Order: sequence, then C-alpha cells, then structure tokens
Amino acid sequence: MAQIPIETPAGAQARVNAHSIAVGTHAPVVVMLTDAATVVIDATLGDSFDVTLGGNRTLGNPTGAVNGQKLLFRIKQDATGGRTLTFGTKYRFGADLTSAVLSTAAGKLDRVGVEYHLTDDKFDVIALMRGY
Repeated sequence: MAQIPIETPAGAQARVNAHSIAVGTHAPVVVMLTDAATVVIDATLGDSFDVTLGGNRTLGNPTGAVNGQKLLFRIKQDATGGRTLTFGTKYRFGADLTSAVLSTAAGKLDRVGVEYHLTDDKFDVIALMRGY
C-alpha cells in the first residue's frame, strides 16, 4: 500500500482510514448499526450509518467524532412500522429544524444529518428527509 504524506497545522488532528483516501474520489463507509433500546454509534468507523428500528429506540450520543464531522443516519422502519426515535442528550435542534419525527409506515426510510460542534460538544441536527 502506498504511503501518502499528510501535513497538518501544529496541534491539528488527522484521521485517515483505509476507506477515506482515494485519488479524486471519496467512497463513504456505511456502518450497519445494531438495533437496541439505545443505538450505539462510533463515529471513528465512518460517516454514514444504517439502522432498522425493531422497536421504539433512542439514537445514542456518538463517540469519537472530530470537530466539523458530518454524520448521516439512514433510519428504516421494520416490517411492523410505527416505531419512534428519540435523540440522545448531545443532539441539538435549531430554530428551523426544531425536532425530528420519523415516518411511521412499515419499511419507510428517513435520513437525519448532523454536524459535530466540538466547543459545545453537541451534534447539530442539520437535515431531515422523510419517506423513502
């Protein structure tokens, strides 16, 4: 495997994995999350996350995120549908997007986008697309 030098300003962090560097392209890693009462997210594993809800769930606070990291969650209802999702304590909604209520029809997919803000230690919810 070729070695690629990475220069960063003093004190900056560089995070590189085998999936994040390709010449001229970016191939996102999609991480399959485990359905549980609280869905656990390790942001060091990727930027896109899939989960199928098998009950009413909480989207846990991601660990390992770096400042400015954007995460995309693809959240799908199981064959029963009607599942609800609450958000961990580090998710922050703004004036334009004050909450996130998911589609409830069986098999429907919603997308939620967040961006990590290190100074406030919050994941700002910046996108919600429903009903795919």
